[in-house]
Amino acid sequence: MTADLGTVGQTGSASYGDGTFTLAGSGADIEGAADAFRFAYQMAGGACELRARVMSVQNSDPWAKAGVMIRESPVAGARNAALFITPGNGVEFQWRTSTGGTTSSTVVGSVSPPPGG
Repeated sequence: MTADLGTVGQTGSASYGDGTFTLAGSGADIEGAADAFRFAYQMAGGACELRARVMSVQNSDPWAKAGVMIRESPVAGARNAALFITPGNGVEFQWRTSTGGTTSSTVVGSVSPPPGG
């Protein structure tokens, strides 16, 4: 399933095959009190495990993000925790602990994204 939060700009796409999600999208950002981005998602209940391997991230902006996120719901200001790789700023762990609250983050800048973006 795919969803849009807020104004995402260009139309994107998502597909799944042979164990791989491929997502093309756009958006203003994933941060602040409300997110605006395109994403693919699967519903989960209770305890779950996420494993991801980012194969590439396009260098459309130094803060463009590719990675995984757990969200309370698909609404723009939902509580969430995410781990992203960016083309210009390394790896970012970010979280929002209350619905509509501020997003906090920690960045490790010495990590480069995979080639091919």
